[in-house]
Amino acid sequence: MPLKYIRDFAKQFSPTRSPGINALKDELLAEFHERLILALQKLDLVPRHEFDIQSEQLKKAKAALKALEDRILHLEKS
Repeated sequence: MPLKYIRDFAKQFSPTRSPGINALKDELLAEFHERLILALQKLDLVPRHEFDIQSEQLKKAKAALKALEDRILHLEKS
């Protein structure tokens, strides 16, 4: 059954919903929201700002390492 027909069917009953159905909808949305937050917390995510900081530090460390490698190579040749 196409999604459009399901939406149209739901719209027919939307204005006549009882307060109990609205409360159930709100309860289900709150439960979904809580479970989504718990699932996201289990993922080992970092904020974008922290990621950007760590990326910049890694670039600097790589550049410093490359400079040291070049210096050692130059000293070995001397």
